[in-house]
Amino acid sequence: MCESFGFFQKLLFFFGFGPVIGSLADLVSMPGMPSEPTLRKMIADNPEFPVLARGRNGVAYEFDLEAAALFVRGLREREEQAARARAEEVRQFGLQLLGEDAASEPERAGLSPAERKALLEEELVAIKVAERRGDLIRKASVEEGLGQLLVWFQAQGKSFSSRLARRHDVPRDLLTAIDAMIEQDQRELADRMERIAEVGKDAASGSDDPAI
Repeated sequence: MCESFGFFQKLLFFFGFGPVIGSLADLVSMPGMPSEPTLRKMIADNPEFPVLARGRNGVAYEFDLEAAALFVRGLREREEQAARARAEEVRQFGLQLLGEDAASEPERAGLSPAERKALLEEELVAIKVAERRGDLIRKASVEEGLGQLLVWFQAQGKSFSSRLARRHDVPRDLLTAIDAMIEQDQRELADRMERIAEVGKDAASGSDDPAI
């Protein structure tokens, strides 16, 4: 008799005749509902859970099944939103920490927030290990070092003729010619480096690889 009653309760619920009162087992059997242990934990953790009669020894739980199902779905949606928000926080932190050194964008189609978070954390560890081994050098460090080298080279070129004149008796017209040749070479070097940089920018803008 009880089993038949439960069956008809479910039929009424599915066809929109409510409210329909049911037990914890009835709630578990509804589409999309979690297991009984999970539901019991939800009820214990959420005092506002819509319980008509709270279960205890010899007394079964009673719920307005539609209200309880909506509450459970709402809880799950909030949990998913919180997970997405946390994953976004981790992503932003990673981008702030790594800047352009990030080897991959953690938001990849088909991955859950937890999976994207795990990918980013793995990448952080891998990059730190690579840096300590000397396998990875930050682009900014390379650019800074190269810039300092070029400044030194330019200064050396400008002072070359005067340093040469202090050591040897060199005619003034020859020193002037040397200065002109060094200056021309330095301009050519600057032009070549600028062209190389432009090629690199074009390659990066046309590539899907964020590491470039």
